[in-house]
Amino acid sequence: MSYSNGLGGRYVDLGILRALGSVGPEPVTARELALTVATSTGSVAPTLRSLVKGGLVQRYWGELRSVRTYAITMAGREYLALRSEVASVAS
Repeated sequence: MSYSNGLGGRYVDLGILRALGSVGPEPVTARELALTVATSTGSVAPTLRSLVKGGLVQRYWGELRSVRTYAITMAGREYLALRSEVASVAS
């Protein structure tokens, strides 16, 4: 996983954020996201909480079942684009 020091000193897991950006517009559970990035749900959950606090990810409560789901926000997409630009300039 790659990390970025951003959001007022908060570490941002770019791998998790990129995965959320690539899974499509529908919110996904932490378990589904963990499967996507080949890690455990226990390691994804704290990262998601941090990304929600930073405004890069939105948390939703399921309508039919009481399951939390997550989706990248526009601010999250803009953050990824900015990080991509920085990486392009640096190389």
